Amino acid sequence: MVTKDHQRVHDIVECGASVFHGPSGERFLQLDTYGRNTRKFVGDASQSFQLDIDAARELKRLFERTFPGL
Repeated sequence: MVTKDHQRVHDIVECGASVFHGPSGERFLQLDTYGRNTRKFVGDASQSFQLDIDAARELKRLFERTFPGL
């Protein structure tokens, strides 16, 4: 985990989730964020995150460490 000297709470944005299968049949969870409603192309995804099972396990571990008892 990377630690930064300066953090701030970001604006709330829309996030979509979808599940799809890769070329070998493996499952992926894709999270798409859509940015602020003041951006030039409203409604276009600004970032996409694709998680395979290993990345999902790591994210789960980070959630549990950050939010004990979750």
